[in-house]
Amino acid sequence: MPGLKGAELTRRVREQFPEMKIIMISSHTDDAYRMQASDSGANAFINKRVINSSLISAIRDLTGQPPFGGSGPCPGGAASSAAPQN
Repeated sequence: MPGLKGAELTRRVREQFPEMKIIMISSHTDDAYRMQASDSGANAFINKRVINSSLISAIRDLTGQPPFGGSGPCPGGAASSAAPQN
């Protein structure tokens, strides 16, 4: 995102669309980045290294909907790295 950091973009989106669910995806693994995501208004944070096993679960958790309209468990297991949730 040239010229705009993820946390700032999240703040701006949150201001204009307060009900929108936001999942921040980053290559950073430090807890400081998770806290920054939470402080900026992100509902979940996923590290790019575990995106395949976490993204669908995080979306499901935030929307309360099963993935792809199904009713079974989400492929990839729980979104253990998809924190924080507001």
